[in-house]
Amino acid sequence: MMCNKTVPVKDETKERLLLYKNSDFRNTMTYDEALNKLLDEAAVPAFDEIDDYYRALSAQVSGNSAAP
Repeated sequence: MMCNKTVPVKDETKERLLLYKNSDFRNTMTYDEALNKLLDEAAVPAFDEIDDYYRALSAQVSGNSAAP
């Protein structure tokens, strides 16, 4: 299920993202695909990895040793 939310960005940022997503004329990406490709190229961990990290950190802080 797609979740549509707005993220405030400058007009210049929106234009750069539009140009990036349309940079491959044979295979136009969606905004979601373009953002995910950029995040992958920047080596940003997937949501599950980030969530697991913060759950483990929270468990350590609270003294719960049953962290994943």
